[in-house]
Amino acid sequence: MTLDQHIGVRIPGGQLVRAMVFLAGLPPGQRYCLSDLRRAVDAPPTFLSKVLQKLCGAGLIVSRRGRAGGFAILPAGRRATIAILMEVIEGPLRLNTCVG
Repeated sequence: MTLDQHIGVRIPGGQLVRAMVFLAGLPPGQRYCLSDLRRAVDAPPTFLSKVLQKLCGAGLIVSRRGRAGGFAILPAGRRATIAILMEVIEGPLRLNTCVG
């Protein structure tokens, strides 16, 4: 069973979670370039770029350009839940099935 099937979210959500788990596994302050991150989480480059921009805007990760650049997770990103990550990408979560 894949992560996407296990947590019951669409594939883009699963790639987002994989990217955050990967970044969280790095030592604090260590950066990872986009191309290596894309390969590590098996995500299309255009999709991953857009997701990472949203995560930067939400204050969960930081990016730096240049030779020593890349993406690094911030303390808020290390504390983020899957629900927070999904809201950053998808907007507010809403139930779409009957609960009662």
